Amino acid sequence: MIIAGDFNDWQLQGNTALARRDYLHEAFERHHGRPAKTYPARFPLLRLDRIYLRNANSHEPRILGSKPWTHLSNHLPLAVEVHL
Repeated sequence: MIIAGDFNDWQLQGNTALARRDYLHEAFERHHGRPAKTYPARFPLLRLDRIYLRNANSHEPRILGSKPWTHLSNHLPLAVEVHL
């Protein structure tokens, strides 16, 4: 299972609740210790976007933070390699 998107979780409360579930992990938190900063795209300060996985492993999560990505949305896109 992959759950990904803009969670608008400004205070990381939803992330805390989901992290309590043993069967889910957030890709950036597992690899980098915290969710990725993705908003606003041109100067990311907030951690609003997430990729959660169940029964899968995440590898090399990255923020797509260069052109054209910075000009296509007000959020930076996230990418992760998923191994089932």
